[in-house]
Amino acid sequence: MSSHFAVLGDNPNNAVFVKLVTESLEEEYEKAKSIYNISLESDLFIAAEPLSCCGDSNLLVSRRLPPFHDFGHLLGKCNQRLAGKSEILFKLFHKAGEILAELHASIHLATPHKTVLPDICRDASLNSNLFAELLSEGPVAHLHWDYGFGNLLIVNSKTDSPKLCVIDAAPQILKGVSIADKSSVYIDIGMFLSQVYLCAFPAYYFPTYKWNCDYSLSKIFLDGYEHRAGLKLNKYAAFRTALLIAELYSRLFFVDSDVRSIVKGAMVQRGIRRLSSVCSTINKSEKGS
Repeated sequence: MSSHFAVLGDNPNNAVFVKLVTESLEEEYEKAKSIYNISLESDLFIAAEPLSCCGDSNLLVSRRLPPFHDFGHLLGKCNQRLAGKSEILFKLFHKAGEILAELHASIHLATPHKTVLPDICRDASLNSNLFAELLSEGPVAHLHWDYGFGNLLIVNSKTDSPKLCVIDAAPQILKGVSIADKSSVYIDIGMFLSQVYLCAFPAYYFPTYKWNCDYSLSKIFLDGYEHRAGLKLNKYAAFRTALLIAELYSRLFFVDSDVRSIVKGAMVQRGIRRLSSVCSTINKSEKGS
């Protein structure tokens, strides 16, 4: 689902955010409206208020957000300076888990939907037979479909109490699904975890990145989800889904021969190896228990 963005207007009180949506415009507007209402009712996060959708021009118009920073930028910065021990970073990861659990519990759409798995979950080349079992294991919900660092923004990032903002709840790299479909919650969970291990932040943080914090930050995120949802997650399913999505990223991106792509590609492969190691450790632990 391709999209383009623009911001119109200099007055922050009147400026709007415009997105060109090439598929499922009315469904995306309905979903954005639902997420905005959840943000007001839960007070967990911020969301842009959708104002209108223009079918003739395929435009989704929302109220402009306050100034923000990318979630991945904060991860790289805190990790660089504090070796992953920033209390603010820990709180934000826990909050990100809580927000996702609230979205899964509270998104309601009138649009008819299917319960499906993305195409990658049926891709034998990625050894993904496990994922056909996720729908029966549950839980199943309306998903964000792209719950990663690029769609989690940080507002008031220079204060002691920054807020997270959720945007763009629509499938991007995952194929075979539509915005109104339901699926296993592990798809969204795995999407976020894959970002932690794939270093989804600016490349200039790579030389000083502390790899020993990725599992601890992932655990904090999962703790936040479990706390809000009131359930115990299958950790192997969470990390195995993250590995599947990480492998998809590796196949889709970082195939160019320029230096930046080569460096990033090497980091991605390192992240995949670490995710694979985590999955193996969890699997052995569960078999031994």
